[in-house]
Amino acid sequence: MASVLGAHLLFRTAYAAVNVPYLAMTARISADPGDRAFVAGMRMLFGTAAAVLVALCTVPVGRWLTGSTASQAYFGAAILFATVGAIILMIVGLTYRECTLIERPIPRSVKAALVSLAGNRAYVTLSAAMMAMIVAITVLNKSVLYYFKYLLNDPEAGQLALASMGIVSGIAIPLWMLLGRVIGMRALWLIAAGLGMIGLLLFGAVDVHRTGLMQIFLIGMQVMIVGLNFVFWAMLPNTIEYGEQATGFHVEGTVFGVAALLQRIAIGLATAILGWSFWSVGFVPNVEQSSATLSGMRTTVVVVPLVFLALSCVAMLLNPLGRESAPKLEAEPA
Repeated sequence: MASVLGAHLLFRTAYAAVNVPYLAMTARISADPGDRAFVAGMRMLFGTAAAVLVALCTVPVGRWLTGSTASQAYFGAAILFATVGAIILMIVGLTYRECTLIERPIPRSVKAALVSLAGNRAYVTLSAAMMAMIVAITVLNKSVLYYFKYLLNDPEAGQLALASMGIVSGIAIPLWMLLGRVIGMRALWLIAAGLGMIGLLLFGAVDVHRTGLMQIFLIGMQVMIVGLNFVFWAMLPNTIEYGEQATGFHVEGTVFGVAALLQRIAIGLATAILGWSFWSVGFVPNVEQSSATLSGMRTTVVVVPLVFLALSCVAMLLNPLGRESAPKLEAEPA
C-alpha cells in the first residue's frame, strides 16, 4: 500500500507539473476570445477521443504486447500509452510558439499572485460557478452506478450508460462551440445549466423505473455537462487580462494552477456530500435497500445537482466578462 500510494503521489505531482503550464498555454496562443474558445473545445474533443481510444484499445493492445489477458496486459498497454503521450508532450514543448506578448509586471511571490487573483472578480466568480458545477455533476455521475444497481437492479446497464455518455461528449462539443460563437460564453453557461435544471426537474417529477429512460436522461445531462465544461475552459484564459486591468499584475500559471486545485476541492466536497446524504437515509452497501432509503437516494440525485447548478448560474450572472470576454488592455505610455 505504501509503494502504491508513493507511486500515485509521484505520478500526480509530475502530472500537475506538466498540466498547469500546458493549460496556461491557452492564454498565450492567442489574445482573441474566439481562438481561445476554439482551442478549449478542440482540447476537450481530442481528450474525449483519447478516453474512448484507451477504453477500447487497452485490453487488445496489452494482450498483443504481452500475450496475456491478466494484469500484465494492462501494464503493457500503460507503458505504450505513457511512451506515446510523453513523446507528444515533448513535441508540443519544442514546437510551441507564443503569439501574445506580456506587457504587465508578473508578481514576484506566490502570495502576491494569490492576492491578485482574489481581486480579480472575473476569476473569482468563474471559479465559484465552476466549483458549484463540479459538485453538481460529480454527485450526479457518482450516483449513476448506485441508481442502476439499487433502484433499477441492472448494474450492467449503468456501465453502458457511462460509455454512452462519453460518446455523446464527442458529438456535443462541436455543437456547443458553434453556439458559443453566436451567443457568447456567459449566455451559453446559463442555457446549458438551465437545460440541466429542467432535466433534473423532469426526472424528479417522473419516477423512472426503466433502464432505457434512465440512460436517455443521463445522455441528455451529459450534453449539459459538456457545455458547462467547455464554457469554463473557454472563459478561464480571458480572466487573466481582466485581472491585469483590475490589479496591474499578469498571472497565468497561478490562474490555471488554482483552478485545478479548486476542481479537486469541489470533487472532494461532492463526494463528502454524496456519502453523507446516502448515509443519512440509511444506505448500506451490497444489501437490499428499504423503500425509504431508495427514495432518499433518488432525492439526492435530483436535489443536490439542482441546487448547485442554480448556484453556478448566480455566480455566472455576477461575472463581468461579457460576450466579447477578453478586455482590451490599454497601451502603456512610453
